[in-house]
Amino acid sequence: MEIEKNRIIYNDIKGFLDKHFPENYNESKEYEDCFHITVYSQEKEDSSVWFEFDIGNSELIVGYGISHIHYGKQYGIKISEGLNRLLDFFTTKMKRTDYYKDKVNFKNVYEIKRENGTYENLGTSSMLFLYPFWKKTTKKVTEHSELIKDENIKTELEKIRERINNVC
Repeated sequence: MEIEKNRIIYNDIKGFLDKHFPENYNESKEYEDCFHITVYSQEKEDSSVWFEFDIGNSELIVGYGISHIHYGKQYGIKISEGLNRLLDFFTTKMKRTDYYKDKVNFKNVYEIKRENGTYENLGTSSMLFLYPFWKKTTKKVTEHSELIKDENIKTELEKIRERINNVC
């Protein structure tokens, strides 16, 4: 029964993407009942929002850039939490801060903007070696606008959120 619920939700999200982002996402089938989707903004900027839904194993991975979280019973986090996080990624501003030593990118911080205007850290990736650590640190901040700005589309997305919370 859980597999069927997962399939229903996946089809809802896929239908939403087909309707509103037909040219702005890539889908690949990893193996039977496991799909990886990367979503781009309407302006085709480097958005980096992605998810992988393993329907058969009831596992969801939601990511922004290299930062990601695994959801499912085996991780102690409900899939519905991951699906809600994914929907947040569609309607919220994101920020990536790249840190450099000389010209070498040694750390990336991924953040999501909360309703109160502050940013929540989604994750950090960094190198431990092979960069000139003695050089001055510089940083480059890249802000990504929300993928969905249209209120009518946001309303449709909220209906999917309600269905997720009722089905999962």
